[in-house]
Amino acid sequence: MQQTWLVVTEPEVVRELFARGPEAVDAGQANFHLRGNVRLRNTFLFDGSEHLDRRRLIAGRMRGRSMIANADHVTEAIDRMAESWPAGRRFAALPSVRRVTSDLMTHLVLGDPDADGNRAVRRALWDHPASDPGQLAVLDRAVFAEIARRRATGTNARAADCMSALLSARTNSGAMLADRDVRDEVISLMLAGAQKTTALLAWAIHELARDPVAQERLRAREPGFADRVITETLRLHPPHLTGRRLREPMSFDGHDLPAGAFLLVTPTTIHRRKDLYDDPKAFRPDRFDVGRKPPVGSWLPYGGGVRRCPGASLAHFEARLSLERIVDRFDVSASRRRRISVTPRTGAR
Repeated sequence: MQQTWLVVTEPEVVRELFARGPEAVDAGQANFHLRGNVRLRNTFLFDGSEHLDRRRLIAGRMRGRSMIANADHVTEAIDRMAESWPAGRRFAALPSVRRVTSDLMTHLVLGDPDADGNRAVRRALWDHPASDPGQLAVLDRAVFAEIARRRATGTNARAADCMSALLSARTNSGAMLADRDVRDEVISLMLAGAQKTTALLAWAIHELARDPVAQERLRAREPGFADRVITETLRLHPPHLTGRRLREPMSFDGHDLPAGAFLLVTPTTIHRRKDLYDDPKAFRPDRFDVGRKPPVGSWLPYGGGVRRCPGASLAHFEARLSLERIVDRFDVSASRRRRISVTPRTGAR
């Protein structure tokens, strides 16, 4: 069947698109290519009221109290990672960063990473490629076993982890969420959250390793500088594309589009436009100094509108704590090789 696609690179079109509510556009349909890893019954692929209800349930576990509760766990995980880094030798930071972010997402989504059931889920999710059908079956068994255990022993609805929230939730009819829904949401949250935070930290290390002055400013805790480093890293290396599917015919930027058309927003293209950012390929955190913000629709690492990533603030918080702890212990310098892809191909050496 023929489909209509429009690639969006104009901030004003992004603003107009993201202002359209769930009654006019679908994002879950535009994200359907993710279904192989994130499963089907989850926030990323829902649309309309189903998405909003599930989003409210999850978002509360990813801000405020959760960030404060996670602070000690983040610093302990980063310190363990740093202790394993060999001073004075060339090595790839990416694998150890991935281990840390998987630990952090296990803590957020499941609770105590060292609890027996949670350890089994973490091993199934991270020790082998999730694209392997056999490994997905192992992962399913581990998650369903943990769901059954918690249902049998009772769930604390006030616990900070996402699985407890899902198991305590009720649909509009008063029914509990199906085990399949809980499984799909848990797997999707852990995969998506860990992958995005891993990419952010790896790229930040990649850029800081080439900027000793930035490391010194970060080490000195210059007010607001860590946040600017993260914001600039996400400008240069946004984690993903985002899009919408039109529920009805609409016009954008002079194009009349039919219902069912897909609009794909490409953050990297927008973030590197010379008319929006001076010297756009350079790593310059001070472009985001206090009071200097990009126009709405021109900084998009977390999407936008009602589909903005619910874990954005938590990822930013974890990245800031992590980078500050790393530069406190190391002077990071880059290797000579500079091949890059969506995450640093050389592993942020």
